[in-house]
Amino acid sequence: MDIDRILVPPGREAHIGQAHQVNRDEVYEAFEDDNLRIARTRNEQPDRPGRLYVGFGRAENGRLLTVIFRYFPEDKTAYVITARDMTPREKRRYRRKG
Repeated sequence: MDIDRILVPPGREAHIGQAHQVNRDEVYEAFEDDNLRIARTRNEQPDRPGRLYVGFGRAENGRLLTVIFRYFPEDKTAYVITARDMTPREKRRYRRKG
């Protein structure tokens, strides 16, 4: 997947910060992780534009993050919906493949 632009709209940034204590820089850093893993979700929403994906990456401070985003291939944009710490299961999977 070729991502040229990452969008974290102010409303989403506020949610991510308040609900999950993840800041915008950590989200960008997770996308820059050399071991970033991206998978399509099973929860497709055909009434919404873009395909729904989940990314697993590490921020520069070592924090392991799960980022849910919509991908728009026409302009290679990832529109971030939310981000949170990885669950123990997600961490094991990330480390095993990394």
